[in-house]
Amino acid sequence: MLRAFPARCRAAAALSLIAAACSYPTDNSAGAWVTIDTPTPVLSRGTDTVLTAHVYLLEHGKDTVEVKNIELTWSSGDPTLATVTALPGRTARVTGVNPGFVTITATAPALQSATASHLQLRISDPLSIDSVRPQSVRYGQELTVYGVGAQNVDALFLGSQSLILDQFFVGTIDTATGTSTRRFFVDFPTPARAESLVAIGNSFLAVSHDTMHVDITQDILDSSLTSPSHIDIDQHPYASTPTVAFFNPALYAEDPLTLPFKYDWFSFVTTHPDSAFTFIYIAPALVGRELTFLSAPVTAGTLASGTWTYGSGHYNCKGWSFTPGEEPNGGYQVAFTRLPPGGVQFVSLFVDRGSYQLIVRHGYFPANALTRPDKYAGDNTCDLADSNFVNPALRIDLSSPVKDTLSIDNGFGIDWLRFHVPGSGPQLVTVNLLAKAFTATPVRTPEINLYVTNVPTSSIALTVLKSALTGGTSRSLAVALAPGDYYLVAHDSVGIPAEYVLCMTIAASCILPPLPDVAAAAGNPESRALSPALQFDSLLAAAKKRRPRR
Repeated sequence: MLRAFPARCRAAAALSLIAAACSYPTDNSAGAWVTIDTPTPVLSRGTDTVLTAHVYLLEHGKDTVEVKNIELTWSSGDPTLATVTALPGRTARVTGVNPGFVTITATAPALQSATASHLQLRISDPLSIDSVRPQSVRYGQELTVYGVGAQNVDALFLGSQSLILDQFFVGTIDTATGTSTRRFFVDFPTPARAESLVAIGNSFLAVSHDTMHVDITQDILDSSLTSPSHIDIDQHPYASTPTVAFFNPALYAEDPLTLPFKYDWFSFVTTHPDSAFTFIYIAPALVGRELTFLSAPVTAGTLASGTWTYGSGHYNCKGWSFTPGEEPNGGYQVAFTRLPPGGVQFVSLFVDRGSYQLIVRHGYFPANALTRPDKYAGDNTCDLADSNFVNPALRIDLSSPVKDTLSIDNGFGIDWLRFHVPGSGPQLVTVNLLAKAFTATPVRTPEINLYVTNVPTSSIALTVLKSALTGGTSRSLAVALAPGDYYLVAHDSVGIPAEYVLCMTIAASCILPPLPDVAAAAGNPESRALSPALQFDSLLAAAKKRRPRR
């Protein structure tokens, strides 16, 4: 049987407990624990951060209370990775020493039953690549870089080859781990196997030792020899922005091997054919070794003979070829106010391997910010000219002289204008044109050639009835035409977008209206809004610098 304390002992014990309560709490509680405020989960080597801890006590029958008048003990699980120095007020300074994962511990010795707090920190270089995925890729496919500071990576080298940054992908940051991501396209001539990847960003360099395998025989969209690859541009493949319908700067013209040539063949699928789209094709390294164009739907046996085609100097009208003189070029940009009937396919016939870029942009975007689309904008095929012709506001009838200010919106662009010659017998039709570059200081003088053709049918071939191919910035032609419908074709042969005034009449002469002042041009607001990263000139210049012509 336990004896009761004498009264004087009970009084002394009470005084002792009161004194203890004034200094440190007792363990007479339902629980006690230490917490550390979570900082940024990654600490750069050579830098420091201040941690703050808290001690909480859950007393029997009472709420949880924070105990502030208590000292803590701090420790580092590995001082070679990070050191920790206690500071007043339950804080401590942690300094990163070497890369690695380290545990920082805070304990409350005065509360022996209090649970210690353990915080894991990552000590890292400012740029550290954890992994690059996937590890097996094809040309035109993207690699995702994961790691500390990955969102700042500006250049990624796979072996000796620098890859193409996906400028439309906004790198994600994981706040729980402090890591982020960045994406790059794999393009030709990335080697088939590379043991290391080197990343550069914010003046820092990091190495990932992932082993990469690249299929160098084809790209991610390689089509069969019997049908095109279908690309749903409503789903914005390879583009993380809704304004870009399709973006892939790393497609591959493969080695023809046993064939005289090989081809890439894509069909663009959309549920909005009446919307405006701009197509950009860039291939400076394949100049003279490919024939690439947009086309109406074709079959494997008639790849170069769509009812209409556009690009690389190769144009078809109702299935009949039209090949005006055009300087070799490294690509083209063409804007449609609406897609031609039947949809759009992309065909590239090549006799040598190399890299090319293909972009589809929502909206009508001429080549530069000063370009002002004319009222016939999008008349890039004779089919679209037919659509304009049945519109009373756009119908050209030479019952009276026609004078207008028009434009070639993109380098190597072509305008098809359908017009009607009235009367009961042949009439002398005179056409005059005067062109002026949209920029005040063009790199060269624009040259817009003129052609007058018949309107072909399935049994009557397209025939050039008269052309005007010389004269500097001006062109003039006169041709006797029987009553009926014809096409006037204006074609830029040197790649200089230009504004031009046009006069057409049934007479021996036609006085041109004055050319607008380029300096006073208001420009095209949609084109001005187009990021330089999507401007044809910027893309072509970057591609030439990256992949010079052999």
